Amino acid sequence: MINRLVQIFVLSSRENEHEGEQGMARIGYARVSSKNQQLERQQIKERQAQGINLAKKKGKYKGRKPKFAATDERLLHGIELSKQGLSDAEVSKVTGINRTTFGRYKKRMLSS
Repeated sequence: MINRLVQIFVLSSRENEHEGEQGMARIGYARVSSKNQQLERQQIKERQAQGINLAKKKGKYKGRKPKFAATDERLLHGIELSKQGLSDAEVSKVTGINRTTFGRYKKRMLSS
């Protein structure tokens, strides 16, 4: 068994005892309130996802329109440059298409 010396410092007296209890109550209320808000936000997201799925089934929700068509000249030119060995950043500078956007379209077009 190990014996250790422990020092305890009293930070409040009897006068401030009730204030400490109220402070702890506030902290407890804040935690409960935070959990309720998280739960409510989660329920909102679930209802939104259900609504989107229902709209998709009805054909009313199609999502965001693509920025470039598969036949876009800049995109096709970029794909050719990429096949020749240019990096996405270099293709971006030549074509004016954002690097990440080009990478996303390249991945879609080359995989299909």
